[in-house]
Amino acid sequence: MTTAVCGPRPLTEGEQTAVAVTAAAVAGVGLLGFVMSFTTVAEAAKPSFGWFAWIVPLGIDPGIAAFSALDIVLARLGMRLRLLRVVPWTLTAATVYLNVSGKDTLFGIIAHAMLPGLWVVAVEVGAYAIRKHADLARPDRMESIRLSRWLLAFPSTFALWRRMVLWEIRSYPAALGRERDRILARTDLQDRYGRLWRFKATRRERALYRLGELAPQHVHLTSESRRRRHPSPSAGHRRGAHDGRAPT
Repeated sequence: MTTAVCGPRPLTEGEQTAVAVTAAAVAGVGLLGFVMSFTTVAEAAKPSFGWFAWIVPLGIDPGIAAFSALDIVLARLGMRLRLLRVVPWTLTAATVYLNVSGKDTLFGIIAHAMLPGLWVVAVEVGAYAIRKHADLARPDRMESIRLSRWLLAFPSTFALWRRMVLWEIRSYPAALGRERDRILARTDLQDRYGRLWRFKATRRERALYRLGELAPQHVHLTSESRRRRHPSPSAGHRRGAHDGRAPT
C-alpha cells in the first residue's frame, strides 16, 4: 500500500512576490488602524488616567497581538490553553467600545469602530496563517475529510473517519488507500469462504481484517478461485472440443 503525500505546493517566484505585497498591504492597513485606535483611546482615557492615559491603548491594542502570538507558541509546543483565546477577543471588544464611547452620531460610531477593526483583522489573519502553518507541521495532526464526501456518502465516510481515529491514521489519502485494501481483502475473503466468511475464516484472518492489516496480497486465492481466473489448458481443450472448434 502506498501512502500519498499531500500538502501545499511550493510558491512560484511571482506568487511569493504577490504574497509579500499582500502581507505588506495588510500590515500597513493594520498599523493605520492601530495608530488611530491608540490616539482615540488615549484621548478618551485622559479624564480617568491623566498623564498615564497613553498606557491604556498601549496595553490593550498590542495585547491583542501579544496574546494571539502566545496562543500560537503554546499550541506549537503542545501546551495550548483553549481559554487563552478569550483574552484577545475580550481586548478586541474593549478597544472597540473605548473607540466608540462618547460618539453621538452614527457616522462617528461606525468610523471609530472600523478603525480598530482594521488592526484586529490584521492580527487575526496573521495569527490564523501562522497557526495553520504550525498545525500542518505537527506530526500528530490528523487531516480532515472534505465536506463533499460527508454529504455524498455519510455512512461510509463516518466509518472511514472512525477507522482513522481508531487506527491513528493521520493522512487522509493514506486512510483512503488503507480502506481500499480493506475492501479488496474483504472481497478476497468472500471469494475464499463464501457469504459466511465471517464465521469460516480463521481467527487470525478475522483479527487482521478488523485491525486493517489484512491487505489483499496477504489473502491467498483458493484453487477454485485460481481456476476461475486462470483456466487450465485442458479445460480450454475440452471446451473447444465441445463447441466443435479447435482450442486456441
